[in-house]
Amino acid sequence: AFSPSNLADPRVADLAGRVSVDVDPRYAGEGPRIRGARVRVTLRGGRVLDDRTDEAKWGRSAPATDEELRERSRLLIGARPSPGPDPLEASESTRLRGWVTGVPHAPDTAGD
Repeated sequence: AFSPSNLADPRVADLAGRVSVDVDPRYAGEGPRIRGARVRVTLRGGRVLDDRTDEAKWGRSAPATDEELRERSRLLIGARPSPGPDPLEASESTRLRGWVTGVPHAPDTAGD
């Protein structure tokens, strides 16, 4: 997991020094039509692991389900601290999830 202390770990720095990121010509210039990615990992013994996807998770051809979106909102709303000094209280988290869930059904979100 990301943490400032992990950045100071010499093993992480060593691994970061061996990582390179390149644009795969297959996806260059495709813009929003194709949101693909390719990953190639060369192991110490020389074995190469290679995989690709032509569309990122939750793309046009496989959008997120309602349950996946609910779970993601629970993670983002409930597990994160608030901007202030105190963590988001459970009641605030529940209220915020209810508000977000209701937005698509709101007659007007302009707040007249």
